[in-house]
Amino acid sequence: MNKKFIFLGLILGLAAILLVIKPALSPIIEKPQWQTYQNSKYSFQFNYPISWQKEEWDLETATGYKTISDGTILYQGKFFSPSASSGPVGGFEVLVWENNGRVGIKNYLTWYRHEDLILADLPLAENETVASISAVRYFQQKTARGKPLVYYFFTKDNLVFELTQERSDLEASSIY
Repeated sequence: MNKKFIFLGLILGLAAILLVIKPALSPIIEKPQWQTYQNSKYSFQFNYPISWQKEEWDLETATGYKTISDGTILYQGKFFSPSASSGPVGGFEVLVWENNGRVGIKNYLTWYRHEDLILADLPLAENETVASISAVRYFQQKTARGKPLVYYFFTKDNLVFELTQERSDLEASSIY
C-alpha cells in the first residue's frame, strides 16, 4: 500500500512540476502594440506598430502656401521600423496630392505622377478597395528604388492618395 501512495505522490508531484515549468519553457508571444495616426487636415487615420517611427512633411506648414495647383504634393508621411545598421526598414509611405479637377486615377497619374510608374501596365480601372473607397492597386517589380513596390491610388474629395509599400523580391513573387 505504501508503494501505491509513493507512486501516486510521485505522479502528482511530477504533474505539478510540469504545470509550473511548461509555461516557463513555452515561448512568450507578445501581441503587437499599435498606435493610431490621425490626420484631420486630410481626413485619414490608420494604425501602425508603436515601435515604428514616422517622418512627415506638409506643404502648407513648410511653405505657408494655401492656394495649390493640381499635381502638387500636399503631404508626405513615412512610417517605418528603424534599424540601427541600415536605416529605415519595412513600413509604408503616404502621399496626398491636390486634385481640384477631380479627374480619375489613370488620367491623374498620366498627367502628374509618371516619373517612375510604367503607365502602360497600370490597371484601366479600380481593382481594390481601401477603407470602402475604390482604388487602383498596382505592383511594379522594377523601380527607381531598386525594390519592388506595391502602390494603392484612390481619390477622395479633391485629393489623390498614394500608399506605397516596398516589398522584398521574395514577397513580390507571391503577390501575383
